[in-house]
Amino acid sequence: MTRRSARQYADALLNLLDGAPPGDHPARIRGFLRELQRRRHLKLLPRILDRIETQRLEATSQVRVRARSARPLPSGFGDRLGRRLKRQVLLETEMDPALVGGIQLRVGERLYDASVPSLLAALRHQLSAHG
Repeated sequence: MTRRSARQYADALLNLLDGAPPGDHPARIRGFLRELQRRRHLKLLPRILDRIETQRLEATSQVRVRARSARPLPSGFGDRLGRRLKRQVLLETEMDPALVGGIQLRVGERLYDASVPSLLAALRHQLSAHG
């Protein structure tokens, strides 16, 4: 049995539904879920759904951005980020005082970490490698 990634499963589900009458979708989705269960891959379902959402957003020039920061983000942050990314940004924010400063951005499936704890960890790693 070949191991599939969440991306491959997402593509398979979209192909399964593509062109099928909407009335057939529930039965096809149930069959897909049964196959995931048979292969013991149900744990991939959240990642499969995330991938499908990412593909849907890409098709409409949108991107979901999850931002974590120690303090509230400045007003207009999402608009400025959208101009840089050349996409409409669907911004979700979370305040986390443990970050101390900086920001963590999850853009689609990528994580950009410019938080103080991350920068200190990188510095610690560099110092230990050279000393």
